[in-house]
Amino acid sequence: MRTFRFGLAAGIFIALLGLSGCGGGVRESDPEYEKQLRAFSAAYKSFVDSTRLSPSKLDDLKKDWGAFPLVREDIQAGQFIVEWGVELEPTAAENDKYVLGYMVDVPENGGLVLLGGGRVRHVTAEEFMQLGRFKPQGKRAE
Repeated sequence: MRTFRFGLAAGIFIALLGLSGCGGGVRESDPEYEKQLRAFSAAYKSFVDSTRLSPSKLDDLKKDWGAFPLVREDIQAGQFIVEWGVELEPTAAENDKYVLGYMVDVPENGGLVLLGGGRVRHVTAEEFMQLGRFKPQGKRAE
């Protein structure tokens, strides 16, 4: 009977952890994940520099996948949203005014955001709504 109570208590604790959203927060506090986000940003920019086009899908960055395996998994799983096919600005400082990617629940709950110049920020949902958005490629006024 004692083992059953312990098992039941442990099961309830694990279920409550899952409901509280502890799973998503792991990425948010992981320095390795933030490093991989910066590597993803560098691969995105490198693609633009070499092709003069913005990547339109994850496969466009396939040669660099080894630099950001966790981020790649999250993109493929729909947990990290990327702004594909956008018109980057000329400098990193200008690009950091715009969202390049974000964790899926950021618009509602805040969280981890990758800016276009490679900066990683933790923002509230309200701050996220105030961040700029890139224009689709070919739509920037010259």
